[in-house]
Order: sequence, then structure tokens, then C-alpha cells
Amino acid sequence: MQYSFTYHAKSDANKKLQDRLIQLGFLAPTDMSGLPNNDGIFGQGTAKALGAFLGATGPVTVVTQ
Repeated sequence: MQYSFTYHAKSDANKKLQDRLIQLGFLAPTDMSGLPNNDGIFGQGTAKALGAFLGATGPVTVVTQ
């Protein structure tokens, strides 16, 4: 299974990604203005956090059941 993310798009998949990046410490729970970073919108913060995660782990295989 392959996931694709569109910049500025809002989806449940984006929110799940953001929640996991927050849990792993790659994305802060809130932005500088205090708004939650897990709003489901794939923006600059999510893109940077995902890049940092992939840089730390290398390619990722997602297994779903």
C-alpha cells in the first residue's frame, strides 16, 4: 500500500500521520500560535516533520491488517 499526501489538503490520513509524528517527537503538538498541529492539513510543518522522520529512519514500509 502506498500513501500520497497533497500539500494543503485536509484528510483523516493526514491527521493520523500528524498524530503519529507528534507521538514520535517529530512534530510539536501545537504551532507557535498555540493551534494544534494535528488539524489534518498537510502543510509546511507536517512536511518538515515527515522529512525529518524519513531522514532518521530511511524508507518506510507500512503494514496494514
